Amino acid sequence: MAVNCRPCKSPKPLSRNVLIEIVLEIDKLSSKEALVLIIKEMSKRGILSGLNIKGKNITPDELINRVNNFGEWSFEVSAAGLSFQFGSLRRFDLVLVHLQEQVPGASGGWKNWLEPFLWSESFVQAWVSDVEFDHWQNAKDLSFYTDRKDKLAEVKIISNNLPPPLTRDIVDVSNNPGRRVLKQGYVECVGLSMWLGRNFWQKIGGFDIKRLQDAGWRVSEESESITLLESEAFDEKHPKFAQELLRSALYS
Repeated sequence: MAVNCRPCKSPKPLSRNVLIEIVLEIDKLSSKEALVLIIKEMSKRGILSGLNIKGKNITPDELINRVNNFGEWSFEVSAAGLSFQFGSLRRFDLVLVHLQEQVPGASGGWKNWLEPFLWSESFVQAWVSDVEFDHWQNAKDLSFYTDRKDKLAEVKIISNNLPPPLTRDIVDVSNNPGRRVLKQGYVECVGLSMWLGRNFWQKIGGFDIKRLQDAGWRVSEESESITLLESEAFDEKHPKFAQELLRSALYS
């Protein structure tokens, strides 16, 4: 692919809450190592004093000790309007590092949070999403709609197809362009900005740069191994057909 290499950049600052998901190959970076990378960035930003779990302050050393005691980092940690969580999905051979803004702009841009993971040999993909859009594109549980009758009127209700007594109604998100689908070693998803590594392209069978550009993706190369796709289409303000076109161009 003949596009110029350049340093990793952050997406343009957004006036809404955003999140970033980072996907790594399993067993190549431990949850403790991932947490240490995040703590280092917190230290650079001077926000460690606000480190907490469910509102209760905790020091970095106490946090690391807790992870040692549990054997893995599996709980949400917050600081300065941001939340952090690690999840291991062995069934799908991947781990997820989840960073989310609870206050718009709290991340200060994702570049420095992402880079330590971006250059890891275990890196598969990362994407930035609008929190509100991502939530409603993937909200299957009817309890989410208790106070949002407007949203409920727009969705299709189906059975989860589990045997009794586990049978219940859920929202069908299978046709939502912003849906997340767990695959073997990667997540089929879309985002406002997407960093996609060699591991990702190998898993989906490669890509056609012209097809991506024709659909509306801005395509550039962050390095010899990382491709960046960008689009502003994935929020509540943009039409579904444009989002579907972008998604289908990536997962043909």
